[in-house]
Amino acid sequence: MPFKAFLISIFIFLLSFYPIFSFEEETKCLTFPFLYNKDFKDRVLSTVYFDSTGRPKNQCVAYSSDGLFAVHYDTSGSNRVPLVDLNRNGIPDYVDSALYYLEYAYKVYVDVMGFDPPPKDSGRGGSDAYDFYLWEIGNGLADEVAYGWTIPDIEIKEPGVFQKFACYSILDNDFSPYDTAFFSNGTKRATFRESGYLGLKITTAHELHHLFQFGYGDPNFPSFNEMTSTFMEWRVHPETKDYLQFVASLFRDLQKYVLSDPTYYVGYRYAIFLQYLYKRFGDFPIVEVWRNIGRGNSALLSLELALKACGSSISEALANFLPYLYYSGGRARPNLLPNAELFPEVKYYLDQKFNGTSISNHILRPLEIMALRFVFPGITFETLNDTLVIYLANIDSYSGINQIKDSARECTIILSEIPTGNGIQLYPRNVFYQFQGDRNLIADSLFLSYGYKTFATTSAFPNPWKFGKEHLNFPVPPNAPVDGSVELRIFDSNLNEISLPSNTFKISIVNKIRVVAFENFPTKLPSGVYFFKVRYKDSEIFGKFSVID
Repeated sequence: MPFKAFLISIFIFLLSFYPIFSFEEETKCLTFPFLYNKDFKDRVLSTVYFDSTGRPKNQCVAYSSDGLFAVHYDTSGSNRVPLVDLNRNGIPDYVDSALYYLEYAYKVYVDVMGFDPPPKDSGRGGSDAYDFYLWEIGNGLADEVAYGWTIPDIEIKEPGVFQKFACYSILDNDFSPYDTAFFSNGTKRATFRESGYLGLKITTAHELHHLFQFGYGDPNFPSFNEMTSTFMEWRVHPETKDYLQFVASLFRDLQKYVLSDPTYYVGYRYAIFLQYLYKRFGDFPIVEVWRNIGRGNSALLSLELALKACGSSISEALANFLPYLYYSGGRARPNLLPNAELFPEVKYYLDQKFNGTSISNHILRPLEIMALRFVFPGITFETLNDTLVIYLANIDSYSGINQIKDSARECTIILSEIPTGNGIQLYPRNVFYQFQGDRNLIADSLFLSYGYKTFATTSAFPNPWKFGKEHLNFPVPPNAPVDGSVELRIFDSNLNEISLPSNTFKISIVNKIRVVAFENFPTKLPSGVYFFKVRYKDSEIFGKFSVID
């Protein structure tokens, strides 16, 4: 079988093995949903006008100073851009900004990082410039969440394994904070996590890099395209925090998003893996991946070759990536992943209280990460529990690269108070940890945190409290344990009870103080004095607090 036909057969296999398109996932770019769902593409593009060449049709066009970019836009109608023109050059500042951000990102990609320029489109947009069209796409149809998208427009007839294309892109016309995304389950939310000029900045960087990618060739592994473009948003504009929405969904369900899965929406979540590679090796492996794709290698093989050139490998890099996931949120440390302090806590696949012995079996697909947590009871009711967090990773890169079905690997984790086999003691706990499995295929990383004594307080804090600015912390009865729950009730100055979503709350620890950390009031509390009652079994504590605007 010819090699190209073999690759096509592999891709058809992938389509049967992974859901390549799903409306259930948060997205921001419709490049690959359009490629793999024609009905969806036709429905969304029914709102876009096209000229006789098949390109979107706008009223005006402006060119960058170097002639590399053309931004097409409207000054009237539903697709109108903001018309402010402070420099009075006859071009709206929003369009000037789009051209500037495109030029800036291009220089980062070509002059700083070393990417090859994307192929030109032979004048399809009215010139030889790279074309970007501004449309009102932020107010999406059902299940459409779009900052922008890129269309592979003209196939470049060059020798090679993968198809190469010249492309154009469509971006939102204003990145308004009021644009709304609607979903078929009846929910809605603001479309853009970062709006206005910051939304424009990151989306020009994201979509422009898709032009570079299709110039190297389409390896039929959309996850890596979106992983790279999402990483590039941060690489070009480090102030962005838009990608944190995808970190949050990754941490909610590590088992759902697996690095070896080619599905496009997985890539958004693993942009932080490229941040990690950039921290260790700089730009080289990220650029070299796409050079390797241009040479006809599959996406993951291209990554493996790029990392080997750095003295690493997918297996080594993934194993050493695990601590970067652990040291996030409240555990964040300097000089690890950017914005790690803003990451949420991982939702653990297994979250278990240790009762003397624990034996758990785990099956991981190639390049899957799994997080487990075991809680050891504190010495006293007021001592914070010791916890053991274990990250597991299937580092079988061969199966991941070759997309071998039924290649999951199994391991067993044993915790016991009795020494077993090659178990290691979790000092100073009299607990032994034993891993059973192939360490050449599964990596484990352990993080033991020790409990400490906590204290009770009698007052709510901060007091006075500004609604919505931070948690309001309520004291709990002195006999309430660190792992307990309490009943909380709140009353206004007339002693009318304020309805809460629930009256039962887990105890939290704030600055070593046992409290109920609360912020989810159903409605805004007006300024004034309020009263509270917290109950644990037969013990109660009363107090008051003030709310100010």
